[in-house]
Amino acid sequence: MAAPYEVLAGPFTVYVAATGTAFPLTNAAPSGSWTKLGTTGDMNYDDNGVTIELQPTYSEFTPAGSTSPTKVWRTVEMLKVSFNIVDMTAAQFAKVLGTTQVDTAGPPATSEVPLLLGEAVSLFALLARKTSGGPSGDALASQFQVPIVYNAGQPQIVGKKGDPMKLAVDFKALRDAALGFGKWIYQTA
Repeated sequence: MAAPYEVLAGPFTVYVAATGTAFPLTNAAPSGSWTKLGTTGDMNYDDNGVTIELQPTYSEFTPAGSTSPTKVWRTVEMLKVSFNIVDMTAAQFAKVLGTTQVDTAGPPATSEVPLLLGEAVSLFALLARKTSGGPSGDALASQFQVPIVYNAGQPQIVGKKGDPMKLAVDFKALRDAALGFGKWIYQTA
């Protein structure tokens, strides 16, 4: 291994599909029902990039005869994928909210996104992919595969001179009975 491939840089591109959708191989393009978030993928994310965060909570036991913990348990595990989309198309806004856009023929022709979403929360499968610069080589891909997520983000759309409008995306994982929170996969050859 000539280069320090273990040092990774660059953004992921995030895709969503219906829960239960098969994940693509690392060397195959997402197809079928996988929808890229951001019309041009990572070119529609702000400079903060995509953050994939494991959020465990721990409980420690400190016995009466000691000043330091002697046992620890993991009591909660969470996985979160966060980023900001700078794509205000109706299709992207609707996908982030977990709803569908409504197009009318007009005149004038319009696209509408309902803002009242109701009690049911849309669930997705999530793929966060980096197509090059993997841990095994610059031309090899890596991806996070999360079987069930929902968007817990609270999009705040701010119109401000010189600053693009952003949609905050904050996907939180739910545990899949067979796959847990999914996995990180990278090509080795």
